This record gives sequence, C-alpha cells and structure tokens, in this order.
Amino acid sequence: DVYVFQRRFEYGIPTAILKLRQRGKAVVVETDDLYDDLPTSSPGWKVLRDHPNRISVDVLNVSMRCADAVTVSTDALAEHYSRFQPNIRVLPNYLDWPMWADVEQQSEVERPRIRVGWMGWLAWRDHDLDVLQEVLPGLLARHRDVEFVSVGEPRGAAAFKPGHVSVHKHLGIPKAQQRTVHGVPYRRLAEIVPTIDIGLVPLARTQFNECKS
Repeated sequence: DVYVFQRRFEYGIPTAILKLRQRGKAVVVETDDLYDDLPTSSPGWKVLRDHPNRISVDVLNVSMRCADAVTVSTDALAEHYSRFQPNIRVLPNYLDWPMWADVEQQSEVERPRIRVGWMGWLAWRDHDLDVLQEVLPGLLARHRDVEFVSVGEPRGAAAFKPGHVSVHKHLGIPKAQQRTVHGVPYRRLAEIVPTIDIGLVPLARTQFNECKS
C-alpha cells in the first residue's frame, strides 16, 4: 500500500505517482543528494545533460510535489526541498554495523609505514580531490615513511572517463609512496577500509557538498 520512488528522473514518473494516489496508495519520493546543483564534473550531470528528452532533474522536483511525502538524508536537503513538499522527513544514512563488528581497532595495529588514504572515484570527485593538491605532495615529501592509498578506482578506468588519470597522478603522489586498492565491493568494505590508518575526506566548498550526509 506504499510505493517508494528512489531518485527517478523519467518523464512519466509524476503521472505514475498521481495514478497510484488516485487508487488509494501512499507514495514516497526519496533522494539523498542535491540534484539541483550537481557538479559539472559528475558523470551523473553528464548523463542528465546528454539525455534531455528522457530524463530531467525537474521531474524529480515535480514528483516531490505529487507525492504524499519526501525523505532525504540530511537537514540541509530537507530545507532545500521543502519548497516542493511540506511533508518531508530526514532519514540519515547509516553504516551496516554488523559488518564492522569484528574489525580490529586500527590504532592498535603496528605497520612499518603509516598509511593515509582516500576512497572514491576520481571521475566523481575531482574537484574534491583538488582540495588535497596543495598540501598532500609536500606532506609526503617531508614524511617518506607515509604511504598514500587510493581505494576504489575501477580497473580499466581510462575507458570510464576520457582523459582519465589516476588519483595518484592527479594528486602528484611520489611513486614510492603510492598504493592502490582497485574496486570496493560493498561487502568487502569492512575488510578494505582498515588497511588505512588515516582516512581523508576532502570536500570542495559547494552547496552540493553542504547537503551531503
């Protein structure tokens, strides 16, 4: 009796929502990003740009107006989308805690070299990584006992984004201090993340990032 539409951009969605409500069904629209202000470097922005006859961010906004309720992941998103739907609820993203139950506290692990790392795809986060460009190469040059781990880049990423370079090259990481963990299947997160002593989460100052969870 409840239908949840998760981040749908197809033009027929608002009509489908209205028809469901006419049949007595409750409809919830869910989103966890600020799609009104996607970074132009994002592949998601490029998909929307390249298929204007099939999908549109405006569809998501209209769907919110048509729905019974909207759920978002942060208070900032709730404030932003409240102009489309007064019945809006914040459902924070969360970790699947049982996955992490047996992970050893990494501050207790002795390693020959300290590992600083970042997890993600450069194709989605190049502007965020630019935040590190001014500080990380110098830091690593002064601390040769530190390695930088790039976690999550897909293999064969050159085909994923024209002109692609690796995270290491983008940041100017010295060759001897580079480590890479390709691809991160969700169920291996608890195994892979603890290979880093210090995790970095650089965020460019954008409205999109202000709304992230």
